[in-house]
Order: sequence, then C-alpha cells, then structure tokens
Amino acid sequence: MCLIAWNWQPDSATPLLLIANRDEFYARPTAALHEWPETGILAGRDLQAGGTWLGVSRSGRLAALTNHRDPNQQRADAPSRGELVSGFLNSDLSAEAYLSALSPRAADYNPFNLLVYDGTHLMGLESRHARVLTLPKGVGAVSNADFQTPWPKLNALTNCLQQHLDVGHPSDAELLALLQNRLIAADDHLPTTGVPLPLERALSAAFVALPDYGTRACSVARLGTHQLTFTEQGFDAHGPTHKKHLTAIYPFVSILVAALLLRPWRLMAGGVRLTPLLAALTLMPWLWAMPSLHKMPLQLQGSGACLLVLMLGWPLAVPVLCVVGVIAALISPMGWDTAVDLTVWLGLVPATLALGMGQAVRHWIGPHMFVYILGRAFIGTALCVFAAGLLGQLAGHTMPGIDDSLSMVAHWLVAWGDAFLTGLFAAILVAFKPEWLATWSDQLYLKPPSRPR
Repeated sequence: MCLIAWNWQPDSATPLLLIANRDEFYARPTAALHEWPETGILAGRDLQAGGTWLGVSRSGRLAALTNHRDPNQQRADAPSRGELVSGFLNSDLSAEAYLSALSPRAADYNPFNLLVYDGTHLMGLESRHARVLTLPKGVGAVSNADFQTPWPKLNALTNCLQQHLDVGHPSDAELLALLQNRLIAADDHLPTTGVPLPLERALSAAFVALPDYGTRACSVARLGTHQLTFTEQGFDAHGPTHKKHLTAIYPFVSILVAALLLRPWRLMAGGVRLTPLLAALTLMPWLWAMPSLHKMPLQLQGSGACLLVLMLGWPLAVPVLCVVGVIAALISPMGWDTAVDLTVWLGLVPATLALGMGQAVRHWIGPHMFVYILGRAFIGTALCVFAAGLLGQLAGHTMPGIDDSLSMVAHWLVAWGDAFLTGLFAAILVAFKPEWLATWSDQLYLKPPSRPR
C-alpha cells in the first residue's frame, strides 16, 4: 500500500471514509478482495506472505499499511508487515492498546506506517520513530513517508478529496477516479528517498504504471454507524482486472433471520396470497429501480414495503423484499451495493416499523375498519416510511440528487406519497378483496356494534 487518504468525522453517520492505492510488483501473487473464511476479515490477500495491506472486519474495525520508502533500511529476513493488519482485525484490543503493544517491537519489521480504527478512535504508528499518533478530525493522508508528509501526490489527493466532500457525498466511482490520477510531479517537487530519479518521477503519481510494477488495487472503504462498504478495483500490467464490492449492513441479517424463523411459507397455504406476491415481484423492482433507469432532476424513490406487510404479513414480506432488491439490481445499472442499501432502507426497515405500528394501533386504538385504513395503512405508513428515511440518513443512506438541507423535506414528501397509495389500495382491498390482506379479518374489524341492554 503506497497511498492512503481519509475523512475522519467521528460524530457523523459515516465516521470514516478511506481511499487507498496498493502498489506492488505485478508478479507477486495476490487474491482480490473477499471474505476470509477462517476469520471473516474483508480484504485482499498477499498470497506470498499471507497478510494484507488493507482490511476491515464485520465488527467495524479497519487497518491499513504503507511501507516507508528507504532502500537502505530493507532487510530480506524481516517478517511480513501484512500480518500487522490482519493481527489488528483479529484482535479485540483498542487502537491505542494494539499500537502501544506493537511499538516496542516495530523495529523487527522493515519500516512501515500502520493506520488502525477500532470503531471509536483513528490512530497511526510510525515504526521508524516508534511513535503512536492520535489522528485529528478531517481529511488526512499517508504515503511512503511519515503521516501527513506533504509529497505532491499526497497533497493532490487530499485537496481533491476535500473538494469532493465540500460539494456533497462523492460516489465510489468518483473516489476511484481520484486514485487513478497518473499525473507526474515536477522534478523540483520530488522527494528524495534514495531511489533513482526516473523511478522517483514514476512513483510521484497517485496511480503508478511501470512495466513490472504499479498500482494493483484502488480501494474505497466506508465505515458507518450501521453499515460498512468496501470496493476494490484491481489492475495488472494490462489494465483493470476485476471490481469487487462487499457490504455489511447490520440490521439486514437480523431482520431476515427473525422473519425466516417464523416460517413465512406457512402464509402461502391455500394459494390465496400468490397473486399479491407475484404482483409485488413484478411491480416493486421497477419502483425501486426507477431513479437508476430514468435520470430526473428530483430523484424520489417509493417504498411499497408497508403495503406489502398489509398484504403478505411481515414474516413473508421480509424475504419477498429481499427478492425485490435482487430483481431491481438485475434490471437496472444500480449495482449490488445500492440494491442492498435499498433493500434495507426502503424495504426491511419500514416493513419492520410497520409491524410495530400495526400492533400499537390495534392495542391503543382498537380494531375498527377506519382505524385500519386511516390509522394503520395511511398515517402509519407515512410515519414508518419517514422514520425509516431518517434512520437511513443517519446511517449514511442518502437520496440520489437531494441536498442534505432538503433531505428531511424530501423524506416527508416521499412518505406521504407512499401513504396515499397504501391507504388507497388498502381501502379498495378491504372492500373488494379482503382475502388479499393477511393483516385483515372481517371478524375482528367488522364486529357488529354492541346493543344497549
């Protein structure tokens, strides 16, 4: 790893955004980004030494490594520095405790810089000085010298990153483009690291491309309060080789497992709900994919999850929403990371909130037809979709094309649009097809009024 930049905002929904390039000989065997089966680490892997240069854990830890460029200090018998990254990710130690324990033996390795994040603190270690650093908020970087050493490519990358952050929320594609800058620095700006001048020139670019050595991977990692995403674009001497994306969204698995434990297939007994299920699988993917398929000035996105809960019941609605997300990814260019994001924040979260809302309405107000339609289907949907939107925003899920200052208004408008459609369909189904509503019962909601004695 030869260049790392980050935006450290510990009080935000995405505390750490990190972008990085790994430079290495093309002949060195390497595995692309994947989940290590023995530990659950998400990282690429150096198949020669067994370690990694950048990795994250599903618990929200991150570690990244750069070498310190000094040909005079390289020892062939030194242990692999890649084990330091996986060592931190596999440990339960805090960032400070891990680096403090490592510092006294840092000289055992060839010179390096190690960046670690434990979910609370972002810290670094400069092995040459055995110095542990607590990194300040904001944009920072490290290359093949000490932290924040103002090399031309480090300055260029941090300036561009800051400019993109000032505008809004840069996409992975925009950040990967920053890492692929091949601009060579002027000779009078080059550092002196002990390598020949032609090599110093070539290494001054953020993206290195030499005949036998160059940038092997460009990476973007986002560690939020409720999710993490990790994207890697691989390269060899001939150009791009692969693009990998891994996502860990913490509510996703727990909601799906809870629904499956309730054996949702039982709700399909008799085939009564087959028609609403097929209708959902036909129409909802297009609803979710619309902003990716048709670029509009205001990219508002409907949910439909609360209506699906009314029709299928929560245990069956949850796996169906997951299938909707898969279909939406297949019929549009949104990508699997976006599809998973939508499945959680447009599907599973509002659906689960709708389950709780339905229980609360029936308990506190009582079973009545108009309470079901107006309270649960209409007002309840508005509140659930709006709450899911706000939770998603806190977790880093943003509405496409919506500025932060208008996001709350946008979520409010989308919620009432969903509420109107859900309330309308619920009223129609209560009147003409009540058997298509798993949450409706004539015996419960159409009780005859009690006669006075």
